[in-house]
Amino acid sequence: MWISNLDVEDHLTAAGPDGIYRATPPQRTGPQERTIEVEEIVDAMGDGPWPGLLDAFRLGLLEYRSRAGFRVVATLVDTQRVRKNRSLRPLSGYLKYWDVYGHESFTEYLAALSEKRQVLFFEFSLTSGDPDNHWRAILDPSTLRVLAAERWIKRST
Repeated sequence: MWISNLDVEDHLTAAGPDGIYRATPPQRTGPQERTIEVEEIVDAMGDGPWPGLLDAFRLGLLEYRSRAGFRVVATLVDTQRVRKNRSLRPLSGYLKYWDVYGHESFTEYLAALSEKRQVLFFEFSLTSGDPDNHWRAILDPSTLRVLAAERWIKRST
């Protein structure tokens, strides 16, 4: 654990019925990535109307497509693990350094992660090209429907 190649969860998973760790846990496989055409995501969103945040996300995605490319690389992630990691830091800690589009979007994003399942995660930078200013989104892997999106803009200090 000291060199961070295993975490507590890995040790607990590999522990025997008596709770004692005796073996190396199975190696994790690398992240499953999928290249998705931006047009597929836009098509999955349908004709609208979209709630405020998703309308802004759709416009950002269309702008990204015209500026940077026709594809995004999404990673298949476990919702429970992402939710746990994101929930460890309180919202107030994020808001000190970031403007999250309509602060409730962060809460909505966490709510979309509450059901245990696999989702596709991706992010892309905003027009400024600054990697600190970006959209994050999660998609249903089978339909590519946008489950949640959030826009992050680094506050100037």
